[in-house]
Amino acid sequence: MNAFKTQILTLLILFTASISLHAQDNVEYYRHMIFRASPYGSLMGRHPVAPDKIGYGQHFRIYKDEQGRTSKIEYWFRNTNRKGGYERFGAIGGAAKLVFTYEENKIIRTYQDETGKPMINSWQIASEEIELDKLGHKKSMIYKNLEGERVEDSRGVWEMKWQVSKDGKEVIESRVGKDGESKRFNNFLDFGTVKMIFDDNGLRWETWNIDEQGKKVLSSKRQVAGVYTTWDTRTKDEKQITWVDTNGNPKDLAPFEVMEDSKLCIRY
Repeated sequence: MNAFKTQILTLLILFTASISLHAQDNVEYYRHMIFRASPYGSLMGRHPVAPDKIGYGQHFRIYKDEQGRTSKIEYWFRNTNRKGGYERFGAIGGAAKLVFTYEENKIIRTYQDETGKPMINSWQIASEEIELDKLGHKKSMIYKNLEGERVEDSRGVWEMKWQVSKDGKEVIESRVGKDGESKRFNNFLDFGTVKMIFDDNGLRWETWNIDEQGKKVLSSKRQVAGVYTTWDTRTKDEKQITWVDTNGNPKDLAPFEVMEDSKLCIRY
């Protein structure tokens, strides 16, 4: 091999290594995902872990594109990408992968199995289409099945709607069925329209049950008006949840009522 060929081969090796390193830099590894009671919150990992420290335990891989946007989330266990990924409380609803597609004023999230084939997730949908407002905040979300037809999720929600403040920290959320009727927050909590307060890190500190005038009101079944969530901002772990009345005073929950035909307790 002459000197010229050797030089070309060396450059190719360096180029390939550079691409590999760049790709590796665009993957983040986490032991867990941040709990989300609402799909408005961004999907983020907690407890970061170095690739060489993962071992055989579970972890999530969050891939970022060149613009720093999440392009894919994968669930791994025993060094294998597999279905699992928090069926009740997590980011990817029992799927192996969650793939993000970005269009003008829209984000499409598609749930996939280990082979990359679209699948039905734990709340009985295959994909979500999120519409964004002019500031880039989430405005609404609908669900599709494997055939691309619009469907309700397992709670009977046909559409999620959000009204967001300019700074993105105050969010009013409503959920409606195909019949136009309001759907409750989740199987554990019978809130209707809610007002949520987020911090600069995207963590939700307050959740309030509100009426049409925006007034805090007690829920009919649980008889509480709000939830205070305290976070460890370093680890992104929930430290404490406090149920409160309309004045923000701690209040006991009334007995639990299970939603009929619900397959999940707390989602997202």
